[in-house]
Amino acid sequence: MKTKKFDVNKLRVASPCSVGWDSMTGDERSRLCNQCSRTVYNISGLSAPEVKNLVSDRADRVCIRLFRRSDGTVLTNNCPVGLRLARKRLGRFVVAAFGSLIGLVTVGYGQRSEKPKREPPKAEKIEEAGKGTLNGVVRDSVGAVIPGVRLELFQEGVKKPRKTKSDADGNFEFAKVPAGIFVIKAHLQSFKKTRVENIILKDQQTTTVNVVMEPGEISVTVGMADYLE
Repeated sequence: MKTKKFDVNKLRVASPCSVGWDSMTGDERSRLCNQCSRTVYNISGLSAPEVKNLVSDRADRVCIRLFRRSDGTVLTNNCPVGLRLARKRLGRFVVAAFGSLIGLVTVGYGQRSEKPKREPPKAEKIEEAGKGTLNGVVRDSVGAVIPGVRLELFQEGVKKPRKTKSDADGNFEFAKVPAGIFVIKAHLQSFKKTRVENIILKDQQTTTVNVVMEPGEISVTVGMADYLE
């Protein structure tokens, strides 16, 4: 029999509890309810695999604290995303290093056979001298990366913004940016509009900006967990 894939978004609170999370004792991952002496697990403080194990391994009902966005998404501490991102970056570095090594070998061989041709300087390189880069990662309030975020870069004294979107790993970049003071505005459905101000970029500098977006309409419930098959 084929096992169905666990979907954390199908998790819900079947029997809400009137006891407040702040009145319980513990940390941000789990707390003890003094009224019923049961442990309440904060789903937003756990990774998706941890939530699966928590729900699957318990014979009895488990109490949870559940954050759900207006689009139905349940917030978790999505740890594997950061690990996957680090592995991907390491892979890119290895490929780039190998490519550079091959390039050096090829150039060295070519220099023995013929003299390299001198190319005239390009005008655009002279014009772009001194410009910098603004980059960063967009994450939500629990640290998970957010792809597809619309980002606008406003420069002090310039009306028209530059625009881009975060990629699958939440990364974004504005290249060839002149020195100045900037504001970044981030937009995505189900999240509050985010504004990062007073970003200073100097000549020939790369500035990294962390953009953290808070969920827009979000419900928080505490009580007995139920999983909808």
